[in-house]
Amino acid sequence: MPLPPWLQTVQDAFERNMETVRVPHAILLDAAPGWGVFELADRMAATLLGVDSNFDLSRHLDYLQIELEGRSSLISINQIRDAIEFLSTTSRAGDRKLVQIKEADKLSIPASQALLKVLEEPPVNKHLLLVTTNSAVLMSTIRSRCQKLVVQNGTTEQVAEFLDTREIGSTDVADFLQDYGGAPYAALEAFDEKRVNLTESLTRFARRHTSLIELARELRKEEADDILLRWQYITLRLARNSAIVRPVATFYDELSDVRRQFREVPGLDKERQLIRLLIKWRELLIRHQRLRR
Repeated sequence: MPLPPWLQTVQDAFERNMETVRVPHAILLDAAPGWGVFELADRMAATLLGVDSNFDLSRHLDYLQIELEGRSSLISINQIRDAIEFLSTTSRAGDRKLVQIKEADKLSIPASQALLKVLEEPPVNKHLLLVTTNSAVLMSTIRSRCQKLVVQNGTTEQVAEFLDTREIGSTDVADFLQDYGGAPYAALEAFDEKRVNLTESLTRFARRHTSLIELARELRKEEADDILLRWQYITLRLARNSAIVRPVATFYDELSDVRRQFREVPGLDKERQLIRLLIKWRELLIRHQRLRR
């Protein structure tokens, strides 16, 4: 299936560079969440290994994908050690070997330090593809040793055309597009999985059609990071239409902080955190409405 334009632009540039310059040892592929960066990464991996884009990469002898395992929230040092060992052996199917690290922003500190060592002394024709939707949290020394490729978000028209190719109209996923800041891959996934629509849920809560406890328990069923990410997009939308920019920015920062806590603190009470945030959200909306009158 063809890539949408915002991904194809990066893929075309990558293919041109492969024809004219030496392929970098390490590539950092960065995009906003929900814009298809993992689909692009697989396409780039196939290009680098010289196979068709429809080839099942998991069957390739010179390809290894590192990703979160089970319920783990971080990529472990043992996984990176496996990657280093894989890169230390001779290629079996072609001239190159490739390790793709999916969600590289979730490397643990020991894993990051182990990865840094192989980046400092790269073996010939052995490549690393780090894929992330939050490159800022990566160690600066890791970022500096990679060639960074950034995926720009698509336009509204491009998103609508892309959704048409997936046999679903943008109006069918409009609420989820709002939830995810216009990101079509995220909206499609949420639609397919029948997730809670956060924009609608928060609107009902603001109008007191849903109680605080009811909504907190409804949202508790969803993945914490996903709910908080969507809430950040909704908060940004509020900031563009509000006279209380500073309080809105403060709430956005608090959402970021709670996201970090859920990544770093096992067993954090999700319902309690959601109740606390919902109370602050309602207070924020009350202030916003007063200034609009």
